[in-house]
Amino acid sequence: MRGIAKKDWFTLANAAAGFTALLFARDYPLACALLLAAVFFDWLDGRVARKTRPDEFGKQLDSLADAVSFGAAPAFVVLQNYGGFLAIEMQLLAVAAALFYLSAALVRLARFNLQAEKAFYKGLPTPAAALLLLLLSFLVPSMTAVWLAVCGALMLGDFKINKP
Repeated sequence: MRGIAKKDWFTLANAAAGFTALLFARDYPLACALLLAAVFFDWLDGRVARKTRPDEFGKQLDSLADAVSFGAAPAFVVLQNYGGFLAIEMQLLAVAAALFYLSAALVRLARFNLQAEKAFYKGLPTPAAALLLLLLSFLVPSMTAVWLAVCGALMLGDFKINKP
């Protein structure tokens, strides 16, 4: 893996943490800790990228890592932990909501990559959506399908959030 920039190693650590959260999805505290680590690595890669020269490779790699860590992993983790407590009809609804959440995360990431003005986020950023989903599903597990749909909708929202 010669030629990988330092910031890209943080991006790969983000993806590794997200993938490992998928592997340990049934252990909710561990999966959540791994997704918090993914958020930390995502923050680090952004910080390093802003201090160095961001490049197209890094931008694409970051979105791919975010798709795993903040799209697929949180949806799968909450379904594995809270989907089984739901009636069968609600389980099917939760799976549909998880697919919506994942689709929303992918669309959100693609839109961000194409967004010309980078001074703000349009819609809720995927790391924030993932953390919100994990928290709400932990607090009110019977509403997991709703939380998946709400967090997905927030990622697709037309509102702006200024970057720090």
